[in-house]
Amino acid sequence: NDNSKGPTTILPVLEAATSTWNNVLDQTYTLGTTIFKDNPYTECNHDSVCTGNKYTLPERTAKARMITLQEARGLGCTKATEQSCPVWMYNYLNVSTSYGGTVNQGGGEYGNNWGYWMSSAYPTRNCVWYIYNAGGSAEQFPWKLDQGGRAVVQIRK
Repeated sequence: NDNSKGPTTILPVLEAATSTWNNVLDQTYTLGTTIFKDNPYTECNHDSVCTGNKYTLPERTAKARMITLQEARGLGCTKATEQSCPVWMYNYLNVSTSYGGTVNQGGGEYGNNWGYWMSSAYPTRNCVWYIYNAGGSAEQFPWKLDQGGRAVVQIRK
């Protein structure tokens, strides 16, 4: 209930890790406002008593960001359909080679993630979207500890 886990915690780390890159331009983006029915992070309790029923992330500027659900859908990712996402989106996840990836995580250098968070919320279930190791998209509670972040870098042509 302290918003210390999930995709919003990845953003400052991602921004800090890429801030010194000099060959990638800053990009300004807005994650927007999500209206929730019941969420401890938005001043609502489990009895649906809300003093504030939305969660707004302010505009951010960074060299890299996380992919949105709309972008993932545009690349072919569908909910709970294995291997609907491009392989680069789920490669380097735990047991990804079972689903067409080329590299598995197994701890060590690549960690032990089973999915990558997106920056889009699933407000009616208090969840966020992620790409999972079988190559599809789904929603997950933000406090799951086996998800990670994957940077999106925008390159001008």
